[in-house]
Amino acid sequence: MSERIDKHAEHLEMVERGVSEAEDEQVTASGEQKQLEKAVTALQAKAKDLEACSNRNNLRIVGLVESINGGVPSH
Repeated sequence: MSERIDKHAEHLEMVERGVSEAEDEQVTASGEQKQLEKAVTALQAKAKDLEACSNRNNLRIVGLVESINGGVPSH
């Protein structure tokens, strides 16, 4: 009987270690996920800003004649 209890105790300790390791890995993965989510949010904002800047640089004004003097529109 004592031998069975010892085997069960060993098995229980092994299971507890496995659970503890899994919990530690989950905490680590959760922290990494939060960092990645912050990075994604920052990159999305940066991409949106760059796209907006790109669109502003693509404006074309039609109907204004530029003078030869430094590209200033003539009257």
